[in-house]
Amino acid sequence: MAKQRIALLFGGISSDSYKYLPSVRSVAEALSENQFEVVLLGISPKGKWLYCPMELSLLQQEDWMKHPDCCPVVFNMDGTKQGIYKILEDQTLSFLHLDCVIPLLYGRGAVDGKVQGVLDLSGIPYVGSGTCPAAVSMDRAFTHMIANSAGIGTARYLMVKRNDKLDVHQLSEQVLDSFGYPVFVKPVGSLSGVSLVDNEEELAEAVKTSFTHDDKVLIEERILGSQIKCAVIGNEIPEASVLGEYALEMVGRDFDQKSSECIIPARLSQDISYRIRDLAIKVYQLFDCSGLAAVDFFVTPAEEIYFNQVKAIPDLSTDSLFVKLWGTVGLSYGDLLERLIILAQEQAETVK
Repeated sequence: MAKQRIALLFGGISSDSYKYLPSVRSVAEALSENQFEVVLLGISPKGKWLYCPMELSLLQQEDWMKHPDCCPVVFNMDGTKQGIYKILEDQTLSFLHLDCVIPLLYGRGAVDGKVQGVLDLSGIPYVGSGTCPAAVSMDRAFTHMIANSAGIGTARYLMVKRNDKLDVHQLSEQVLDSFGYPVFVKPVGSLSGVSLVDNEEELAEAVKTSFTHDDKVLIEERILGSQIKCAVIGNEIPEASVLGEYALEMVGRDFDQKSSECIIPARLSQDISYRIRDLAIKVYQLFDCSGLAAVDFFVTPAEEIYFNQVKAIPDLSTDSLFVKLWGTVGLSYGDLLERLIILAQEQAETVK
């Protein structure tokens, strides 16, 4: 029986796209050991899609796209073949069948539904949620609005757009009237550029920094408590992992730099653990996720639960929290990846 050919899709136009490069190597090695054939597809910072016949060790370099053997690719969109065409140096085309694609992407232009739209049109099964869930989960403002509409609590927030006529003093007054300082200032679609601020002067600088990462910025009340993470896998009947507790330790006032300690299982009562796992599945289904997602919450000392975010493409490197949470209950790395491939192929069958 021929090996299934799995494409690992990495890179992207975001300045943060290199953060998932370590995942590519670990996923490729694990799949190869499980008798899959692995091919590499990269998206350059300029948005070019490339076939990459290279050593995995070279992916540690951010300029991987300069490798002389990389060549452009296009996806077949007419439904007759499930795969890609490599555009060779003499401009001839070479077809390559693909059984599944695993996106290992980070940042805008990669996990905001655009790539998923291309894969949907190609008809190739891929790991993770479809276009709409990916797009919505990338935007913190949308996720908060949808969660609130379903009766799921979130931190209170204000949203500012780049083209708003921004009066920082007036904005600070709104913060004070709504929930008060300190607040988090966050780009809605990036994990970079997040700040914790205590006053109007810091607010002005933090909003300016966040606008370098996104056109919309969230100003969110600070919830005092533990950050709890849950890994969810499945399609129609999702399963929630044990919970992890993530402790952040600030370096100065910058949340782009942090040290972390993950505690597994989270230090919660059994009742709260069950409630959070049930809520993680509710969020997963509310956002119409499939395959996998990471769902984050805050839990206060009074055991109040607040939804924080859902990540449609979590990190899949061997030392990632998502992998560790499932490993705690005995699901090996290789078996987890194989299960995700099966879920992707099952989901593709349901949408045909």
